[in-house]
Amino acid sequence: HLESIVQINDSITHIRIREERDSFSSSVVDTMQADDRVAEELHIPPLSSVYRIQRLKLNGNTPFCYVVSYLACEQVPGLEQISGKVLWLSKHLHDQYHVNPLHADEKVTAVAATFLESNLLHVTLGSPLMLVQRTAMYEKNVMEFSESYYRPDYFHIAIHMEGRPEYLQTEDPSAY
Repeated sequence: HLESIVQINDSITHIRIREERDSFSSSVVDTMQADDRVAEELHIPPLSSVYRIQRLKLNGNTPFCYVVSYLACEQVPGLEQISGKVLWLSKHLHDQYHVNPLHADEKVTAVAATFLESNLLHVTLGSPLMLVQRTAMYEKNVMEFSESYYRPDYFHIAIHMEGRPEYLQTEDPSAY
């Protein structure tokens, strides 16, 4: 059980999520109006039209990750045509729209599986999941906001940190 939250204040230079050999079983692309949270993450007005891309990752026949990505419709017109076909969103955006990610910010949080996630990921309602929220910057602006729900038995994270902790960067010994 994940009962505590640890904050890391040092600079994180590399985060790698190791996923077992995976594939997608299906994907769905539809349009919706951005709620306040999605609009804020994408830096667009609330109720703007966005594409919602839902994907399910499998390891063999076992679902281990449910991914929901949001993109502003005006930035990627015609994206609904890939419904049922999208496997790697960033590759498709590169190939079809000639945009490439510059950087992304991710937040990792422990959450309890809701009815939807428990059914999709074949876990008990309320089971712990790892939620990775990702906001990706492409060339000129935020392009994508996604939420990935991972089963913890398939989620592994390695963090490499460099630099001195903030408390060691002061010359004042009383600051310790």
